[in-house]
Amino acid sequence: MAAPPPKPEHSVPTNWHRTAYRLRNRVVRDTSNRKPAPSRYDNGIEIKHDPTWQTPTCARVALEHYNNMNQGDEHEMVKPVSSHVFVFNGIWFHANFLAKRKGATNCVDLVPKYFFAESEIVGTRKISCISCVKLDPGNPKNIGGCSLCSENILHPAGGGYHGAQPRSVRHAPGGLQISFKF
Repeated sequence: MAAPPPKPEHSVPTNWHRTAYRLRNRVVRDTSNRKPAPSRYDNGIEIKHDPTWQTPTCARVALEHYNNMNQGDEHEMVKPVSSHVFVFNGIWFHANFLAKRKGATNCVDLVPKYFFAESEIVGTRKISCISCVKLDPGNPKNIGGCSLCSENILHPAGGGYHGAQPRSVRHAPGGLQISFKF
């Protein structure tokens, strides 16, 4: 029995042109660009995350909600303070802002009030306010905590929002800590 003929060192598969075409036309992620790639589920719409819109938009939507729910006690925006986004069966926001009474003329009404708002994203781009309440940051009994947000966002002590929990309030650095439970 004769030995088979020796194979050439570099053998080329019979369907080399298909393999070359696939390799040449495949989609390869660009690793030189550090921006996240757009999601394949966004239907061709490039999603951009710009955190500068978050706090002012949440505050504006919340104040509109508050004014609609409290006719006769309307307020106007003074300053969006802070916000936090989290995921809990959807995308949610907790926000704080300052607002003064609309059409205020006396000193008491000109002093801005602190507000807390909880909002969620409905659909693909609409923010809907679930609750918006006035806070009194000068009274620690009225300030609650949240397991989802940082310490710089004030929450109402009564709860009624995602992540509600008792909060320890520090009156002075290294001073007495008081925990409120409701």
